[in-house]
Amino acid sequence: MSLRYLFIQAIIVTFIASGCSKDDFTTTSTPVYFGESNIVNLSSSEQETEVKASYPHWRIIDYKEDGTKIPRDTISGDWYKLIRNNNGESLYIKVNENRGEKRSLIIRIINGNYNTHVALSQDGGIKY
Repeated sequence: MSLRYLFIQAIIVTFIASGCSKDDFTTTSTPVYFGESNIVNLSSSEQETEVKASYPHWRIIDYKEDGTKIPRDTISGDWYKLIRNNNGESLYIKVNENRGEKRSLIIRIINGNYNTHVALSQDGGIKY
C-alpha cells in the first residue's frame, strides 16, 4: 500500500470536547457536523471553500506509521489541503484543478464514543 493511501487513511480529526464524571466515569461526546449530511461536493476547477462546524472545538491529529500523534492545523495531499480555521470554527478546503476522473477523500471524525465522517468529492474532466 502506498504511503499516499496510508496518509489519507491516517487522517483523523479528534475533538477536545470529551468530559469525564468522577461519579460514574462516563464519557460524553458532542456530535459535530460540517454542512448538510457532512458531504462537500466540488466542481473540477481549482477552488477553495469553507465549511462551518456545528461544534467549534476540534483539532487535527495526524499519525506517523509508528502510531506517534502529530498535532496539525493543516494536512495536505496531492490534490487537496485541509486547514483548521478560526480555532476549529470551520474547515477550510483547497483543491487543485482536476483534469482526470472524479476523486474523493473521507475525513474521519472521532469524539469519544461519537464517530462520523466528512466526504469530500471533486468532479473530474474539464471540457474545452
